[in-house]
Amino acid sequence: MKKVKVTEVKAVFGYVRVSTLAQVTDGFSIETQKALISDYVKKIGLTGGITWVEDQAVSASKFSTRKRAGFKTILANAKRGDYVIAARLDRIFRSVGDAAICLETLKRDGITLCTTDKGSITGGDAAANLSLNVLTSVAQFESDLRSQRIREVKNYMAENLLWIGGRRKRGFSSATIGKKKFTVALLAENKVLQFIAKIKNQRESKLTVGRSRLSYESGVTVKQVEKSLVEFAKKNGIAGVEKKFSRSTIYRLLKKDDGQNVTARLKIIKDSEKRILRVDGKFVLAKDGAKTSRRITAIEGGLPGEGKQLSLLSGFRDKQEKVKVVSTRIR
Repeated sequence: MKKVKVTEVKAVFGYVRVSTLAQVTDGFSIETQKALISDYVKKIGLTGGITWVEDQAVSASKFSTRKRAGFKTILANAKRGDYVIAARLDRIFRSVGDAAICLETLKRDGITLCTTDKGSITGGDAAANLSLNVLTSVAQFESDLRSQRIREVKNYMAENLLWIGGRRKRGFSSATIGKKKFTVALLAENKVLQFIAKIKNQRESKLTVGRSRLSYESGVTVKQVEKSLVEFAKKNGIAGVEKKFSRSTIYRLLKKDDGQNVTARLKIIKDSEKRILRVDGKFVLAKDGAKTSRRITAIEGGLPGEGKQLSLLSGFRDKQEKVKVVSTRIR
């Protein structure tokens, strides 16, 4: 049996990173990385134990090694002769620039960087350095490509009124139709948005050229809108919903030329109502201008206009619940 050469070192830092919280359990987890590093340390005969350093839910493409709390700890504490070991190269770097700066720093300070799959990174010859640059470039390419795919998917979902997730905006909710989750209007909050839209028009008519603020006498300052919203909610039987609209949210909704203001949100709701209707208490997917004799009466409104012809969206026929269609004209 081949005897492993024992190497005395001052310290061994085991660096582990996951980019998302889901990856902690579903992907290349912390535990998996630690197991690989522990086996590698035994394989090359390092002694003295391992000091574990973690960066959880930190993206290497967004945060360089110098901006991550965990790796900054290593750079601050590692000394000449120490080892830094990661499970894979992409756990440390996701860009060529970050790799070049970090490696230069470690080499200058006499710190050895290793990965369990590539071995020593800082102690290589010219061919090893070339291989490292190629691998880092590939890692950066994969990261950029993944980001591009995510942007494309989110844009597609937004254009098709699919629920993207994240923090819910006031006025919106979600509904599962078929096997997909769509963005729909939350009725009580939608009424509030329509009320704020009327006030927004009043505010803009009272704002003179060159002025950005309204006087208290105008009756439509943000503080006054907040108070009038309470009265509106009580009058319309939706008391309590006004508490979800903070002063900062009201201010944002009243802003001009903003993709987050009340006008933009009501447009999204209107677009969703053109495609997602409710018949007999159930959701139906539809599209305008369809060549069909079927007509639909929707519960609680939601149709873009009178006499529109509608048909089920073909993309959701698989296992979709059949919904009764009322063959009467829209009123």
